[in-house]
Amino acid sequence: MKRFLGLGLIALAACHASIPKPQALPYPPQRIFQNVFSFLPPAELGWVMLARDAHQLALGRAGSSPDEAYGIQGRVFLRLPAYASDEEFVDLIRKALAEQSADPSYKTLKHEVSAEPSKLTSCAKSHFVAEDMAMILEVRTLSCAHPKRRDAVVTLVFSHRYYPGQADPKFAEKAAAFLSSLEFLE
Repeated sequence: MKRFLGLGLIALAACHASIPKPQALPYPPQRIFQNVFSFLPPAELGWVMLARDAHQLALGRAGSSPDEAYGIQGRVFLRLPAYASDEEFVDLIRKALAEQSADPSYKTLKHEVSAEPSKLTSCAKSHFVAEDMAMILEVRTLSCAHPKRRDAVVTLVFSHRYYPGQADPKFAEKAAAFLSSLEFLE
């Protein structure tokens, strides 16, 4: 997943000449509308828009120590295979995340995927922690089928890269608040 997120953010940023340099987000935060979904960025100074197109966007914020960083990615994946239940949806997400995290260059410390209750649609949440080059990458993800298009999945990702022993004690709380801000459009 680190490779996927890291390469995805780099590729997304590199491919978009429409954003010549990162653009600071307003503070206090304002809801960001992205095609078929929206969300509210964390209420912290320093978030910047790294890249954006019709289907995905990437935000970033520097941490308090060298090489520490926070990231947000929002994306719509189209053509989700058919599924008959919430459990099958979670299995599809689990398999996709397992494929993305199958990188031998880092050590997976934790990878959990479970159903996330929703009145509107099928959702799965994940918690991923890996170690690479003496740094830790912690990622919280929410993936939900769009309520009006069950073949489309909206995924929000909140990540923190830090040195061992320097984890943000409020990371889980920040991630939960951010992920719960997901709203569907259309």
